[in-house]
Amino acid sequence: MIARSLVVVALVSAAGCHASTQAKFVIPPGTQLEVNSDVVKVESDGSATMSAFGWGGARYRLLRDGKPIASGKLATEFRPISLIWPPFGVLYVPKGLNEDKTYDLTAPANKHAKK
Repeated sequence: MIARSLVVVALVSAAGCHASTQAKFVIPPGTQLEVNSDVVKVESDGSATMSAFGWGGARYRLLRDGKPIASGKLATEFRPISLIWPPFGVLYVPKGLNEDKTYDLTAPANKHAKK
């Protein structure tokens, strides 16, 4: 009984590690987006899915030919789901991107980035 409970807790915790967030991006042609040092695949329609963020938020870099051309911090918001799922999610993945916004990273003064 205890062993079964431990297995369930371990599986639920492991599932929690895969908490994700989604958003749409506009990035300059020929660039690659990195968020918190992870490469993010931006689909042709601009959509992207990535891991949710800790309390530190989401730092991004735009790379061209492996060299950074822009960087900053994306505006994030609290993910209410982190209060109930994953277990203890509020401690390690409480922040996500706004799914209703398009993060335009082509503009010099990025209005979606946090200064």
